[in-house]
Order: sequence, then structure tokens, then C-alpha cells
Amino acid sequence: MHDSQPRRSAIVLAIDGLRCAELGAYGGATRDTPALNRLACESVIGDWAFAATDDPFAVYRSAQAFPTGWGKQQLVTDDEQVVRLPAFESFDEATVVTGAGNARPAPTIDDTGLASVFAALGDCLAEADPDRPSLTWLHSRGMVGPWDAPHQLVIDGLGDDDLWPLPDASPPSSERSRNDDPDAVFEATWRYAAQVAVLDECVDGLLAALPRLFPADRQPLIVLMGLRGYPLGEHGRIGLPEAGPYAESRHVPLWVRQPGRPPGVRVEGLLASDQLPALLEPLASDEPAEAVLAGAAPEKLVLRGELRSTLRTPKWALVAGGAEGDDPPPQPELYAKPDDRWEANDVASIEPERVQALEALLASDGER
Repeated sequence: MHDSQPRRSAIVLAIDGLRCAELGAYGGATRDTPALNRLACESVIGDWAFAATDDPFAVYRSAQAFPTGWGKQQLVTDDEQVVRLPAFESFDEATVVTGAGNARPAPTIDDTGLASVFAALGDCLAEADPDRPSLTWLHSRGMVGPWDAPHQLVIDGLGDDDLWPLPDASPPSSERSRNDDPDAVFEATWRYAAQVAVLDECVDGLLAALPRLFPADRQPLIVLMGLRGYPLGEHGRIGLPEAGPYAESRHVPLWVRQPGRPPGVRVEGLLASDQLPALLEPLASDEPAEAVLAGAAPEKLVLRGELRSTLRTPKWALVAGGAEGDDPPPQPELYAKPDDRWEANDVASIEPERVQALEALLASDGER
């Protein structure tokens, strides 16, 4: 554990279901997201951060994961399960926003579940001592909770020839939709983009409030991270569960806005998102974020799934495994990195020796 005391407060925004493919920082975005774009431009970006499993609580599983050097530690969440995790036993306060989200689309953005969680975050920050470094962790169900963006926000930008989604706040899932239905993919993509637009408004409000809440020389560290992604038709899936360990479900944003440090830096090394708690102290002690993230990058990552696993290296992603008794058994898939970010072009058939070597490496990892 890092032994220096944090010099500044830290705010972590942990959003479940936030996929990189819907963010401009990764070349995506169905809709314009100016606040998220601004935050990305002001941050050091972990370009290749991954959730190692489908478990959104994996980042919290170790009670030793969170440093305790802050004067005050606060949790804000819309998920009661999070409060009971050992990782948060050392926190001074926990605010649970009950009933966040709506069964139908909200009338305004301010009435959405995401907005209610961010409002609670603002209340906690307003009550904190700005001269005493604190850690405030927001955990939101985000894109896995109700998709209650106002319906007008969902349909904004659609033309007369487009499919107009019906008002609905239920996240789509692979049990209800398949990606061989282009209408289902289109509807899910547009509704998801509206949820991200709601998040963008919430982040905009937070960024606007920070100069009032903290002195100019004590502005907080801000971390935005995804806890897992959300498939929108890729590799035969819309939504969760059993999405498989592909980029759309595991490649997550990890941005660090560190006052006083140069922004706009991209760290190219692999990162496991559950490393973040252990990195917070050096980040809040003003060690350069790019050095902290780069120093935590392993040579390879294994992304475990219920049926298949992905071995990820800087140059390759091997997807292997399958259900016992599958007939025929699923063939391994190989994707060239970093160019094939979203794993669209399987090259296993033309790289058999590479597949064999990576399968052996994946098997050796499972034996340890």
C-alpha cells in the first residue's frame, strides 16, 4: 500500500454498464456528449482498461483494496448491495438513494435515477470540509438500472424513415432480443445513447459545481470508470447477462482528471479496472497519473466469462472455451490489436500457430 497521505480530495464515479464504444474518447458516440468529452480532454485516459469478470462488484471484493488515508470517506449509491460489501466498512458515511429510476421514462432529466444519485453526490460534497482531503465514491447502476431517460431525449434526432422506439424504461437483454433483428439493435442503441446523454448532463452539473465546492488550489481528483460494458448487438448479444468476455462487455473507460497535471495523455498499457482502489492514494498524492497507470499495467490480462475467456495482450485477443458438450465445440477466435478495437475481424484461421501459443498461455494462467 502506498504510504503517502493524499494531498487532495478524490471523487470516483463508478458507472455500471458504461461501454467505451459509446464515448467520443474511443471514437464512438451516437449522440453528442460535451461534458464527457470535456472531462476526457482534461484527463489522463487508460486507453485499454478492462473489467476482468462480469461481476460489477469485483472492484470492491477485497476489503484491503481501499486505502484509508483520507480524513473522510463517503459512499453514494443506488444499490443497497454495495453498502454491505466489506470494502466499504471503513467508510464514514453511506448514502443509499432508494427508488432511483422509474418504471417509465422520466418527464425530465432531473427526474431520472442517474440525476437523483448525482444530486445526492452534490449534497455530500457540499457538506464536506474542502480543506480536509476526502474520498467520495459514487456507485451507480447506471446503464444496468432503469433506462428512464425522457422519451423526447430518446427520439431526438430520429428521421421520418427511422424506427421510433416506444416509451420504455426496461433495459433490453439477450433473453428478449437478438442481434439478427436490426430493429432491435437500432432501438437498443438509440435508447442506450439517451442514457449516456443523461449521464453527460449529470457530469456537466458536477463539473460546474466543483469551483464553488473546493478552493482553486484544492480542486479534487476525479476518476470516471465503467464497471462493465453493455453489448448492443455485437457477437450475438444485446445486453446482459452472459454477454461473453468481448470488448463491448469488458472494455471500460478509466479516466483520471488530476489538477495541476497535463491532460490529454493516453496510457496504452493494459489495465484491470479492479486495480483502481489501490492506485487512488498515489493519484491523490499528485503522483503523475500517466506514470501511476502505466506502472500498474501487466503484460497480459485474462477476462473470465461464464463459458468463454479472453486472453488479452497488447497485440492480440484470443477468445476460447465453451460449454461442456457443445457440438460442435466453439472454435477459438483471434483478433489483432490494437487496430481491431471492437473485435470484428476474426483472424484465427490464418494465424493457427498464434492461436496455439496463446491457448497454451491461457491454459497456464488457469493452472496457477
